[in-house]
Parts: sequence; structure tokens; C-alpha cells
Amino acid sequence: MESKEILESFMPSQFPLDKFYFVKIERNKNDKWWEVAQLMYPESLSYYFDEVVNIPGWYEKSELLSKGFTEYKRTFDLPLRNKIFKIKTRMRKWLVKATGKVISNELKIIEKWTKNTKELAFF
Repeated sequence: MESKEILESFMPSQFPLDKFYFVKIERNKNDKWWEVAQLMYPESLSYYFDEVVNIPGWYEKSELLSKGFTEYKRTFDLPLRNKIFKIKTRMRKWLVKATGKVISNELKIIEKWTKNTKELAFF
């Protein structure tokens, strides 16, 4: 079984695995700010993903210059094996040569006004 198949078995259905590569897993004691969740889930699993080279569709590669990655953004999903499940993603940044503006793609798995996946928000 490939690692992509394993990830597909528990990642949110709307997470585009083909647009990211897996970086690492961190197992942590839960953050102090989420005290209620700490009582039920004293640990968390953070899965880190970086965007693959994915040039925004409305630009040509020659118009852009890679500028590294954004900071990791945290998204919460349903608990996994009695641990809070966090997905941390960072997107590539691109400099538009003509304007000097830095752009990046947008990941749309988070429900509006939350830091939760759509599946967790509707749960």
C-alpha cells in the first residue's frame, strides 16, 4: 500500500492530496488555549503538508519567481484515535515579476469563519 492511499483513508475528503506532499507528523500535548478539549483529548497529532509546485492557473511560469512558502496554517478535523487531529499546510509564494506583488494559491477546505474542516464544522 502506498503512503498516499494510507493518507486518503483518514484525511478529510475535500483535502487535495495531489496538490501537497507530506512533510512530517508531530505528536504533542494539547495547547493550553483549548482547555475543554484537553480534558477529552490530552494529545494532538499534527500532520504537516507543503504545496507541490503549482503555478496559479492565470499566470505563465515565465511571469513568476518562486519565493518560498507561507507560514503553516492550522486546520482542525475530527479527532483521530483519541487525539485532536490538526492539518498544517503551507502554500508556495510567487512573485509576479511585472508588478512585484507576491501571490499564492488558496486552500479551500476550511469552513468560513472557523479553523475547522467543512466536515467537522457540519458535525
